[in-house]
Amino acid sequence: IGYVFQNYREALFPWQRAVDNIHYPLRLMGIPRPERERRIEQLRALFDLKFDLHRYPYELSGGQQQTVSI
Repeated sequence: IGYVFQNYREALFPWQRAVDNIHYPLRLMGIPRPERERRIEQLRALFDLKFDLHRYPYELSGGQQQTVSI
């Protein structure tokens, strides 16, 4: 089951970079780091992301934050 928060700004950990926010649920699922990295690269290509995932949520636009939360 998956869902998207209505208020996506509250769905992200502000003290973690965007990429770490994406890693978090995968890490909780016990997925090894190399597999997490592969999946994130797949998502980056699928979503055609043009922004830096190594930035903190407050450094991203609202649309970029929403994309990270999805």
